[in-house]
Amino acid sequence: MKKIFFAALFVGMLQQADAQNYKFGKVSIEELKEQYYPLDSMANAAYLYKKRKTRTIISGGKIVLETKIHVRLKFYHTKGFNWATESVYLYNNGSKKVQLRSVKGMTYNLIDGQIERTKLDKKNIFSEEVTKNLLKQKFTMPNIKKRTIVEWTYTIYSPFFTNIDNVVVQYKIPVKRYVTEIRLLEWFNFNKRQKGFYAFYIKESKKRNIELKTNDKVILIEENNIPAMIEEPYVNNINNYTTGLELEVASLRAPSLGLYENYVTSWEEIGKDINNSSSFGGELKKKSHLKEDLISLKKKSSTLTLMQKIESALEYVKSKIKWNNNMGKYPEKGVRKAFKEGVGNIGDINLTLVIVLRAIGIQANPVLLSTRDNGIPLFPTSKGINYVIVHVKTEEGYILLDASEEYSAPNILPLRALNWRGILIGDDGNVDFVNLENLLVSSEESILKYKITEDSFIEGMKLTKI
Repeated sequence: MKKIFFAALFVGMLQQADAQNYKFGKVSIEELKEQYYPLDSMANAAYLYKKRKTRTIISGGKIVLETKIHVRLKFYHTKGFNWATESVYLYNNGSKKVQLRSVKGMTYNLIDGQIERTKLDKKNIFSEEVTKNLLKQKFTMPNIKKRTIVEWTYTIYSPFFTNIDNVVVQYKIPVKRYVTEIRLLEWFNFNKRQKGFYAFYIKESKKRNIELKTNDKVILIEENNIPAMIEEPYVNNINNYTTGLELEVASLRAPSLGLYENYVTSWEEIGKDINNSSSFGGELKKKSHLKEDLISLKKKSSTLTLMQKIESALEYVKSKIKWNNNMGKYPEKGVRKAFKEGVGNIGDINLTLVIVLRAIGIQANPVLLSTRDNGIPLFPTSKGINYVIVHVKTEEGYILLDASEEYSAPNILPLRALNWRGILIGDDGNVDFVNLENLLVSSEESILKYKITEDSFIEGMKLTKI
């Protein structure tokens, strides 16, 4: 009987999802009255509707990537209020930039049986410079309460048409109705890779492009009642296992635009391209600004062991350049300016450490990696790299360093950098891979010192060494 009831409930949920009106503003009183998510009563929030539509278009004779987002989200508990904030990252390389347009948001509350609407004020859309090439725009929906529903839409225009954002299917909260459509011009050849444990169906088809008289390639994903991604113990980064789809543009053949490009590459090629750039390899050649300090460091290191030399160089860089909380594989200010001002991003700091180590006779090289927040790239891509640390070769093996944290030490990296593997770039330009898992085994030792009193009580202390 229980099985029959659950099956009927599940079928009812599917029918309700199909019948629901998902046009912007068409929120129902029934949705607002809902006190908990029917398929997961522990959920603090849930996506009632999550839609993404990405397509390639021709604008001004150039290919542009257009992505439209529509979200409808309900809150069941105050612990879910953090989902009311949306952040959009916009990349630029100087001449080209990604743009956020047409932002629209609405908050819905049920007051005395009537729907109260609160509009998102454009003044509450804020911009924050992450790096000189990356801007973050974010907004937080107003007037949030338990049972509130919020809804927003926006459009992103990107000239970087080969960089298609990953399709995320599963989140840390459940999704009632999910739709993603990727529509690419027939000139594109691409590879796709699914990841995660939640099984979802991909429908591929072609649609006629009347304007260009070609057949667009379409990928469609439609799902109902996707469960929340559950945090598991002993998993270093749950986002690496989240269900989704990654698309890699392999080549482009656009005769009418005169474009014939191959984009498939390898990690070795990406590493070499980065190293050959003036913003990376060129920075590693700059050391005149350190001349006086290097003379002192060399004199001091002449009486030190290898490990003492490494620690001395690490402490020196930490004392000279403080981290400004910006990531980046490339220096943000340049090693000279960062040293002069005493502040810089990850690239500024750790490339300076490479320069110092090499100057005192230690074989040091940069290691490129993707932070935990950036995820694990499933195929070679420059956007999959957003961080750099330092590798030192020794007779016993190798040592990894990061001078951005005050209390960092050899082979003790910040948690953000412990993510799969890194790309080691040798001073000869050759590329290799480095394991980024914890190199030191963690341990906890406890010593109990106690006695049993005449009243049968236990008195004493516990000493713990970590």
